[in-house]
Amino acid sequence: MIAFQTFVLFLGIMLAALGIHPGSASRAVPAEASDLASACADIGTGSLAFRFPVRDGVTGNDHGVRIRWGDDEHSWFRGRYDDADRMQAGPAWIVLRLDRGSIAEVSVTVGPDGPRLPSDCTDLGLLEPGPAAAFLLAMVPAVPAEVAEDLLLGGIIARGAEVADPLLALARDRSLDPEVRGDTVMWLAMLAGEKVAGQLADIAGDRREDLEVREHAVFALSQLPGDGGRKPLLEIARNSTEPRLQRVALFALTEYESDPEVLALLEDILTGD
Repeated sequence: MIAFQTFVLFLGIMLAALGIHPGSASRAVPAEASDLASACADIGTGSLAFRFPVRDGVTGNDHGVRIRWGDDEHSWFRGRYDDADRMQAGPAWIVLRLDRGSIAEVSVTVGPDGPRLPSDCTDLGLLEPGPAAAFLLAMVPAVPAEVAEDLLLGGIIARGAEVADPLLALARDRSLDPEVRGDTVMWLAMLAGEKVAGQLADIAGDRREDLEVREHAVFALSQLPGDGGRKPLLEIARNSTEPRLQRVALFALTEYESDPEVLALLEDILTGD
């Protein structure tokens, strides 16, 4: 883990990416994000809790968070799931376990009541979602991969938070664990859609990138709404020199089975042309 002073620098970078600048006149919102960083340093070893409103379609319970896009066929779940579980709307409850000012563990739950807080916990109460998301995403480079996943989850479910630019910065950060970068790529596709198709294609086509991250980018293209990923997937299937990427792209293209260009490509492959 990196020193607190270093991850405060990451916080500044992410706040700038979100268009949040200290000293602005918008209800002192930036101070809330800064307060989170300061609170971590002040507590040292202990726990810090806060909550914020979540995006539409986000529900949860004591042991899981569900994100739904439009209908049940487009859902994502993190945690322990049981069909009998009752998922409820409510704010996100974030509990950070701190070790000498660094984030050692993150708990993310959603619901009206929230979790039972540790006895050593400092509760900051209800925060504005934008600055809270900026803080959580800024901390991703400062923690181990298993902790980063929960920071990402907390950041992306914040209501109204503009997270595409910070997520893209994380996806391109080669110092991060490939699995974390892959998760970031998937969140980009789910939240930003066709707006990031070009950036996802760039990651998939960059031979300097980790192959696992490139695979995640190809799969993310297949998850874009409508035909947003069709053209870059065709390009990868035709021209990529990496067989693993071609296979993922070709599998994804079967979703466009009535598209003449896709049919022509599949015919060429089958006939060996």
